[in-house]
Amino acid sequence: MSSGGTGLVWPAGRRPFARAAELAEEKGKMTKDKLRRLCQDKNGYATPELNDVCYFHFQAFKKIENLDEYTGVKCLWLESNAIEAIENLAPCRQLRSLYLHNNCIRKIENLECLPDLDTLALGYNFLSKIEGLEGLTKLNTLQLDHNTITTPDDLSGILLCQSLRILDLSYNKIEDPAVVDILAQMTNLRVLNLMGNKVMSKVDNYRRVLTHRCRELTYLDDRPISEQDRRLVAAWFVGGIAAENAERQAIREEQHARDLRSFNHIKELQEKYRRQKILDSLYAAESAGYSCPGCPHLSEEQLERLLAPTPEPEPEPPSEEDLQPVYRDIL
Repeated sequence: MSSGGTGLVWPAGRRPFARAAELAEEKGKMTKDKLRRLCQDKNGYATPELNDVCYFHFQAFKKIENLDEYTGVKCLWLESNAIEAIENLAPCRQLRSLYLHNNCIRKIENLECLPDLDTLALGYNFLSKIEGLEGLTKLNTLQLDHNTITTPDDLSGILLCQSLRILDLSYNKIEDPAVVDILAQMTNLRVLNLMGNKVMSKVDNYRRVLTHRCRELTYLDDRPISEQDRRLVAAWFVGGIAAENAERQAIREEQHARDLRSFNHIKELQEKYRRQKILDSLYAAESAGYSCPGCPHLSEEQLERLLAPTPEPEPEPPSEEDLQPVYRDIL
């Protein structure tokens, strides 16, 4: 027995607070019992193989382990733990979405065992380089916001994953305008976020350049890219501001022409409906044996006058009283 100078008696071979340390260590482990309990708490199944979505986030886990029985999982949430490495995911070959943001990961690795992976979230980690994406031929979304990616070389790893359509690189440390050359080689890229990086101010006419170089982009940072935006950018690259203004005027005229065609079409439909309604009323009256006194049948001329479009009233000319404010403003 030992008192440790505190007046308390501790069992032989045991240090003070040893049990607390053991409990703390156990709390950060992904034990099978704990994973099963978490599944049940989130309305999942006690049988691991039956779960297709697993919520293992906010548990202070330090290591990915004991997933051998979770062979049917398609969506795995490991957000906001203390995980330091991507590992031990081989049993989860059906995985489609993997959420590992808000952890302590420093390297993208060990993902070749997930051929069907579609979404990978690694924001708020300590990643300084994009790597380990080769073999992920179905990866559609990659979130790498709030990391420490800096140079074009750090970014070049995305070229090994041409299936990417959504890429979030916001709030990294990217400054070199040469990253535009790398992004331009991503032929399937549709959504790109570079907000919070100094490269936005280092590239002259940043938005025009990215829109022109990345031909398939539909959304850049916090705004969409429309077909009209692309026409204006193409004109700007050909003839500068003057060409862009001319193209903008052409777009306005085309839009006005489309609106006018739509308006005229609606008027034609309204007139057609009005004529048909009159004819239906006349046929119904004739079928019921009704006729106008002295006019048992309408002549073709009378019918045409009846069916003629109602002329729109001519606007009345403004009175002098109405024009007084105008004269006053001019004077």
